[in-house]
Amino acid sequence: MIVQLFIRKKFSDIADLITSKYHDMNEKGGILNIQVNYNTVQTHIKSTIDPIYFDKKQSIGSLLGFSKRKLQQGIEHYSDKTIDITKINTVMIECNIVSGSYINNVSAHTLHQFTLTVGPTYKIVEIPTNVIYLSINTRTINSIVLKVVDQSGNLINFRGEKISIRLHLKPSSHK
Repeated sequence: MIVQLFIRKKFSDIADLITSKYHDMNEKGGILNIQVNYNTVQTHIKSTIDPIYFDKKQSIGSLLGFSKRKLQQGIEHYSDKTIDITKINTVMIECNIVSGSYINNVSAHTLHQFTLTVGPTYKIVEIPTNVIYLSINTRTINSIVLKVVDQSGNLINFRGEKISIRLHLKPSSHK
């Protein structure tokens, strides 16, 4: 439910921004209508004055679910893909010295993962509720490398914002 509300809010913000850029068109009697079907997560768009060029290099079309193409004026067009507003679905904290975690049955170095519950520009506060201690894969710790990545393993760009991650290490209970 939170994710759907988040998508609704983001889509609404994007649609409002786009339609505000076409304010002059509205004064000429034209209409730019952008809607999303939340059941299919596809966009419906119609412009009564100008065609819409989603075939350009820097187009917002892929974000709205459209392949590279020109949308003719006066026709309601439906996106051929789902909207791609939320690039990050899952945040994962990876650590080079741990083992024992798995993602899709593949061994990983993931300490913790979570789904975002806040939108862009909001502070992310994540406190694990069920702490699981993973094995350390080295006898001597010379350095620890932490990476914050998305569900595809891509580094997340925090745009210069500071992030804090606290590690809790405990000695092994068996020798």
